[in-house]
Amino acid sequence: MGLLTKAGYPISWDSEENSAAVKYVLEHGIEQFLALYSDYKKEVNRPFLWGDEVEYQLVHLDQETKQAKLWLHAADPMEALNKMEEESKETGAHIDGLWRPEYASYMIEGTPAKPYNHELSSIASVEKSLELRRQMLLDKLPPGVVPLTLVNFPRMGSIEPKTGQSDFTIPPCVPRGPVSHSLFVPDNCINPHPRFGTLTANIRKRRGKKVSIRVPLYVDSKTRIDPVLNIDFNAQNKHIKTAATATLDDDDDDVTDNKIKRQKCDNIDDLEVNVTPTMYYFAQYFEKKESGPILSKKHTDPVPAHPSIFMDCMAFGMGCNCLQTTFQARHINQARHVYDQLAVLCPMMLALSAAAPIHKGLLSEIDVRWMVISESVDDRKEVEVPKIMKSRYDSISTYISTIPADAYLAAMNDRALHIDEVVYGKLREAKIDHRLARHVSHLFIRDPLVIYSGRLRQLEDSRESDHFENIQSTNWQSMRFKPPPPKAAGSDIGWRVEFRIMDAQISNFENSAYITFTILLARAIIQFDLDFYIPLTSVDINTARAHIRDAARTKKFIMQKNIKPLHILKDPKNVEYTEMTLDEIFNGNSDFEGLIPIVERYIEHSKQTEYNEASDEGKKQWEAAHKRIKAYLELLRRRANGTLSTTAQFLRNFVLNHPTYNKDSKITPEINFDLCKLADEISRNKAFPEDLLPKSLYDSAGPL
Repeated sequence: MGLLTKAGYPISWDSEENSAAVKYVLEHGIEQFLALYSDYKKEVNRPFLWGDEVEYQLVHLDQETKQAKLWLHAADPMEALNKMEEESKETGAHIDGLWRPEYASYMIEGTPAKPYNHELSSIASVEKSLELRRQMLLDKLPPGVVPLTLVNFPRMGSIEPKTGQSDFTIPPCVPRGPVSHSLFVPDNCINPHPRFGTLTANIRKRRGKKVSIRVPLYVDSKTRIDPVLNIDFNAQNKHIKTAATATLDDDDDDVTDNKIKRQKCDNIDDLEVNVTPTMYYFAQYFEKKESGPILSKKHTDPVPAHPSIFMDCMAFGMGCNCLQTTFQARHINQARHVYDQLAVLCPMMLALSAAAPIHKGLLSEIDVRWMVISESVDDRKEVEVPKIMKSRYDSISTYISTIPADAYLAAMNDRALHIDEVVYGKLREAKIDHRLARHVSHLFIRDPLVIYSGRLRQLEDSRESDHFENIQSTNWQSMRFKPPPPKAAGSDIGWRVEFRIMDAQISNFENSAYITFTILLARAIIQFDLDFYIPLTSVDINTARAHIRDAARTKKFIMQKNIKPLHILKDPKNVEYTEMTLDEIFNGNSDFEGLIPIVERYIEHSKQTEYNEASDEGKKQWEAAHKRIKAYLELLRRRANGTLSTTAQFLRNFVLNHPTYNKDSKITPEINFDLCKLADEISRNKAFPEDLLPKSLYDSAGPL
């Protein structure tokens, strides 16, 4: 995650040297991008190579006490795994994966040791790679600690009222630390590398208050709601600064009879809950008739809307596991084309991969993680919100392909875009086209958040790209357009596109299905020159809809009808759009071929060279790969048509039907343990829930 170095010290946002350092990074970051563009703009014929990134949370399962808790020592296996990587570089010994630290002290990220290629046998090998990587990680963990690819830990943020310590971590820790100031998450949950604590603190300092996250609460018959703030009822709420006067309770307990001890806050600037950036995102969960009052009364208590779950720490978002793929294009223009087309499909892939119905130990009315992370890293100040409409973590803000005619792309880029005019002018002077210049100058409206004193003025812009990556790597959009590393670095990497939207799944089989589908879809877009464009405002509407509970079964998404190759000239006024279910989008209807049939058509096309010209052994490998990929496509087909549950639907039903569920929206310790234990069994191919991943479907893929 971003640049990891220990050169010098990370500069604090409120230090005297920070202003000059921010200005320097912004000025030299653009010079570094221009150097990269100059070096690589004419490169063509790069091979199609790709990789995946899968994040794990490390969970301790105590079989005796029936407790599941986050294990806050990911640095220990990281050290051992990094040592293996260094030894393999020296000796040439094979290793099954590469490992990198992530935001949380209980997280770790795994990637393949070498990239895959375009051949079907290579694409189908990802599950074998994930199995080997999981075992590689397991070998470095102590007994009782398991790597899970649940999106978030079910009881994340649960504080034991009597001790005031976290009861979801090993060891238990005290919240309200100096870095995050969170009421619910101890600073011990943040990776100890200086980057992550500095990132957390600097976001808080830049925005002038700690982050504020709200998602709609699933309200059951016994769900308790804070009567003042209209948020989940929690003893820690006594520390929240509120604009309303609350009835104080004289009892020694913090919480009695739905009363919470608290004090009134008279200064709007000190409010923590109903602030402008937060309410912008909270409003997106609702239809227009409901969202208006939310935005118009952002500084009042309670918010006139559905009760919400309140979270106040970056770890609630950046502590989530996600599933990402990155591929290398033949050249820059191909990368820009696929970037645009996949950006349109991000919301649908988010809805189909939905795996996050639980937040802060409570059932929510959403199924995915995306906007939770958007709010968790939102460093905008109140005054910036009217012109900077999105968090640093959100859907893309502009299309960048070189292929469509100006009038056509202008109609699709229908959302106002805030850019750095000085950066834009510099890019245009350097002969960067208008579309790419808009994209890059939009990235540079953000300040760098973590600057190291030892990697500031010491860099040569023509040979290093740290300052550009400082901006690029903290613009966490649904898609990322990635320039190559500097040639001086000696790497052999071209222009790349990163697909960042999907929730992580429980099993390697499921993760492999989503990974391979994304790659095959990218290949089909390239091969068939597909045009999925819809206006960006519609992409944002689709993204909001993808969050809603059971969106995969109940929501419709805006799509273009009658997909044609992009090179066919179109009048934007004549392009037809319609709303489709996920079943129609993935499996097709009379107006739309369907994403899965498109992928199947691509596989048949690639068979002409990969299979027909292969040796007998090569034909056997292709057939085995095809069999496995057909099983993956069948999983997605059934989830799209509703005959199988999404992971979010499965987890929600597990909670609602658990014997200790008390109809109060809460994840009990017993639910938490049983859910984590089942997730471990699913990840080890020991359990196959019929409504999530039937064993017959798993077996249909054949042996790994």
